[in-house]
Amino acid sequence: MRVAAEPITGGLYYWNAAAATGAIVRFEFGVRGARRENYVDVARAGGSFCVGCHTLSADGTRMTVGADTPTEVLTMFDVATRDVIWRTGTSMGVFLPSPTEPNYVALNTDGSLLAGSSLMGLYFRDGATGAMIAGPIGGGPSEMPEFS
Repeated sequence: MRVAAEPITGGLYYWNAAAATGAIVRFEFGVRGARRENYVDVARAGGSFCVGCHTLSADGTRMTVGADTPTEVLTMFDVATRDVIWRTGTSMGVFLPSPTEPNYVALNTDGSLLAGSSLMGLYFRDGATGAMIAGPIGGGPSEMPEFS
């Protein structure tokens, strides 16, 4: 065990699968009496029944959250205010055979560029508007390898 020379401060975001529909939870380190808080739930994420996959920009200003399983809705949030910056997709409220939005997302340092992957391939979106820059690139169903 090691003890840090500096105090640990800032927030930790994690998926709470124990909640009936999942939630992104935040815990604030360095605050006396801090308690975990549901940061993004299904309603705020624009989904019908699940929220879980999320990505935080390295500078901590932007967060993407995927809703439903597989991902039907992708939302970009301003972390400080929890305001929706943009949202793509529409929740159908049913389990679809493949995602309509990327299941996994990476953001550049300030959240101005997003790379996302799904069965259809790799996508790139403008982080400020959600507009598609490129994609899907590769990985479409006809390009998937067969496994025996």
